[in-house]
Amino acid sequence: MDFDIQPNLLMREMPNSISLPRRFREEFGVLVGQFLQLQGSEELVLEVTIALDPQQETAYISPENFKKIKNQDITFKLLDVTLGCDPEFFIVWGWRNISAATYLPFQGEIGSDGALGELRPMYGQHEDQVIANLRKLIPKIPRQLRRSPWARSLPATGDKFTYEAHSFNFGTAAGFHVHLGIPPEILNTRKDFNRAAMSHIVQGLDWYVSVPLIPLEVNHQRRLGSNYGKPGDYRPSNMTLEYRTPGGFYLRSPKLARGLLGLSLAITEAVVSRMKVASKEFTTLHKLSAADLQEILPIPHPEKIRGTLVDGNVKVAESQLPSIYNEVQHLPNYQKHKGAIEEFFRAVETREQPGPDLLHNWKE
Repeated sequence: MDFDIQPNLLMREMPNSISLPRRFREEFGVLVGQFLQLQGSEELVLEVTIALDPQQETAYISPENFKKIKNQDITFKLLDVTLGCDPEFFIVWGWRNISAATYLPFQGEIGSDGALGELRPMYGQHEDQVIANLRKLIPKIPRQLRRSPWARSLPATGDKFTYEAHSFNFGTAAGFHVHLGIPPEILNTRKDFNRAAMSHIVQGLDWYVSVPLIPLEVNHQRRLGSNYGKPGDYRPSNMTLEYRTPGGFYLRSPKLARGLLGLSLAITEAVVSRMKVASKEFTTLHKLSAADLQEILPIPHPEKIRGTLVDGNVKVAESQLPSIYNEVQHLPNYQKHKGAIEEFFRAVETREQPGPDLLHNWKE
């Protein structure tokens, strides 16, 4: 893959993207929404988007990203599975939540999703890359706040607030959404015959990722009393599976976030690679039986998964952790994610529950 790449100021609004003209996309067989790895002096993983204008003859990225690869021999690679996230956080003043929309734009790496703040780090191929990107963003949060003109009764600057990670706080639920870039053959759930494969991945994430998260939560109201983040909560886009069941609590520390992301990526990589082999490069995906899918990734009956995730007794989830951990250890890609996963399960075993203050917990 070989094409010219240039900086463009308009790409500052899409810092995690690369704009490709249609002829480039057609020539290289790249679809909008897929992810390219750009390897220069630094590694970037960027989502492919459409051309900025009809006359565009080159690829565009943000000036900041261009500086990271300038004057280097750049290699490009289309990735099977990528990892991203957009965890939500609370802006707290005294004993009340402050609407993030009052201070933050809707777009950008640090933005608002209505009342909640949202972090949108650059995608990566490994949880450590995404965690490193979160480490860069979180200390910047206070400096990004700009008070709306109509909110003069509120503090003018971001240093008056605390920034907190909760799954539920003052009546509002927050999520830690995990974005998994997976092949379009699986994501295209508009075709009925692909829905079994997609459902198996999501149920696998529910069992192997969300069940181990339960024992650490300090507030279970989002899990038990909200329609947001129920078992199997996901959104498919062109190239991304957005897994929405985990709550915002897991943004509390690098260790918890790394464990959540590492488990999510380990499960998804293993399933996608096995599906690819079992379906002959996804050409016979629709022929995979329930038994085939169980061989690809064994999971309990959906009712058991759901029952475990919505049970008010935390010990129900705790009783499943030894078998879940044992199964995860036998994944073919376990060594790649071993550090994050083992550290996370140790935190669960010792009931490590850090406080909610993001700036404190994420400082170097």
